[in-house]
Amino acid sequence: GSYRCFLLEPDSLYEEVEIKKRETVLYTLEKITKLKMRQYDENVVVFVYNMEQVVILAHFLISKKELYDALEEIRQKIMKRFSITVSVAIGSEVDKIYEVSISNRMAKEVLKQRFLDGGDKIFEECYNLKGRGDVPGFFYLSEEQFCDRIKYDSEKQVLEMLEELEKALYERESVCKSSKSWLLYLGAYLFKLWQQTAEDEISVAKKYTRFFEEISNQKTLKESFQVFSNQVMQICDAVDNARNRHKSSVVEAVKVYIGENYQDKGLGLDKIAENVYLSNSYLSSLFKKNTGQTITDYISKFRINQAKRLLVESDMKIAEIAERNGYINQFYFSSCFKKIVGVSPQEFRKGVVKGETG
Repeated sequence: GSYRCFLLEPDSLYEEVEIKKRETVLYTLEKITKLKMRQYDENVVVFVYNMEQVVILAHFLISKKELYDALEEIRQKIMKRFSITVSVAIGSEVDKIYEVSISNRMAKEVLKQRFLDGGDKIFEECYNLKGRGDVPGFFYLSEEQFCDRIKYDSEKQVLEMLEELEKALYERESVCKSSKSWLLYLGAYLFKLWQQTAEDEISVAKKYTRFFEEISNQKTLKESFQVFSNQVMQICDAVDNARNRHKSSVVEAVKVYIGENYQDKGLGLDKIAENVYLSNSYLSSLFKKNTGQTITDYISKFRINQAKRLLVESDMKIAEIAERNGYINQFYFSSCFKKIVGVSPQEFRKGVVKGETG
């Protein structure tokens, strides 16, 4: 007959369970396993290894159903007694006793499936992911490119990217806990991005600590990725808010610049865009989106409002008012004034249109 190694490992016996209870659970598991397995092989070897798991080294010929039934019975007894689930990994069959270490190594690999699928199961065949997908080099974006997508893409595009990333993680040749390490590594880049745009860097640093702890405490890839995805969307919101704050500050800066330079006859989109270090097209789109009017319209209305005040509060000539407000001549000023106010500057001054002076 062939030899085989089995590993029985409680699923939640480390961070949240004190040492004394851990010993109790493991040695009880060892005792129950010995009693059951010796029904099939009197020389079966069962022992506790590294205070983490129970190892079975067996040399028996039983059907797969009998084997699974026996292992399931052991799992249920531990669950009933301690309310703790147990995962079982079945190593490959080997022909020689000195090859049992190979079966043991395979059982350890098999047990790594728990990170993918969750515990409380009997795992037999190694989770072979090689060649399952067509994602080149694990994932097609570098860390910097991933962060750029977070900065500039829409929420829908980011969600689609996360779906692609999750698929790529499952299609890796080596899934296991290295995937968790990679999520933590990528998370560090994301928090660095967040810190660059945040008003409170200390708060972001504290949030990264919580993120690190939460990812580290997850038992499966699915749970780890859910934590990661939630954090990505939170960072997206933070970056978007920072972007909106920046846009608002740009718009306010433009308004201030116009207020200080409206008398300049050469004032226009070119000069303003140069002052705020943005392209004409981007600034024009940004200003229109935030105010509902073009920069040219805003300048015109600002100048006309200043002119209305002078028409009411001073005895200045129309030509002087036009000059003071950045118009090239009186005729162009009068044309713009009537277009916006509905009457000429002279008619406005005479009080033909009432209620316009405030």
